[in-house]
Amino acid sequence: MNSRIPMLAGLIVVQLIVVALFYLGGETTEDSTWLTVNTDEVTQVQISDGDATISVQRSDAGWQIEDYVADEAKIVEVLDKLGAMQAAWPVATTSDTQQRFEVAEDNFQRRLVLMAGESTLVDMYLGTSPGYQRVHARLSASDDIYSINLSNYELPTNIDGWLDKAQLAVQETLTSVSVVPSNGEAHSLNSSDEGWLYNGAAANQDEAATYANRFKSLRVLNIADADEWQQAETQAEISIEWEGGAKTLTIAKLDEEYLISVGQQYFKVATYIAEQLLLNDIELAAASAELEDLTSEPEQES
Repeated sequence: MNSRIPMLAGLIVVQLIVVALFYLGGETTEDSTWLTVNTDEVTQVQISDGDATISVQRSDAGWQIEDYVADEAKIVEVLDKLGAMQAAWPVATTSDTQQRFEVAEDNFQRRLVLMAGESTLVDMYLGTSPGYQRVHARLSASDDIYSINLSNYELPTNIDGWLDKAQLAVQETLTSVSVVPSNGEAHSLNSSDEGWLYNGAAANQDEAATYANRFKSLRVLNIADADEWQQAETQAEISIEWEGGAKTLTIAKLDEEYLISVGQQYFKVATYIAEQLLLNDIELAAASAELEDLTSEPEQES
């Protein structure tokens, strides 16, 4: 009898481990495909937290969120995760557990819907987290609840969370920049066969190239609303041109924040970026020694 005690104790330990894995949604070697969806068919991603709902849509121009350019890399990353989602056995299979895991129709942390035109490809509820980068999930047509490799953090319900922060950047090589301050003299930077010209004269070539390249790395923080823009004080208009295109940016300041607009789209931008574009930290005119080097003719051999 006593010799069986260690064996029984060992079996109990194994059972406890299995139960723990079952309820904690831990990874197992028996994971199988839980969700299969052709992400190339997805034309709309809807996300709700019960209070707010956002919709990211694909068009011929790419992914959009309302009237703004969405972050395609972020969307593709989420869709790739969902494309062939793996999950072990369900952690629960009854409808009365949906409230506890917060995946019920009237109690959820996220509702995620993938659409292909007017057709619904996926409709799921996401709830509590059983571990790092994992979340409890339930398809709307099923009572089964799974632990999947996703997090609610990856599915924000505001525009800023899906915004392409680099949408104002211009990757083409600029040919001219015109900065017209609200108060003060205008500045012009133009590319020529001899290099950059600042206000019609030779420019400091290194500084001019550095300034022009700032438009390639231009990033915004988030969107600003029209009311904020109306209250802001315009600092300057900046017109940039490249072969085959042009754009005008307006920079304004509201208290200690800088805003930037293109047409009727308004964004907030970091102070140091705005001030760099306003030429507050750069001297584009060529120094006298550099100017002499640029304008001097080469000596002829005797």
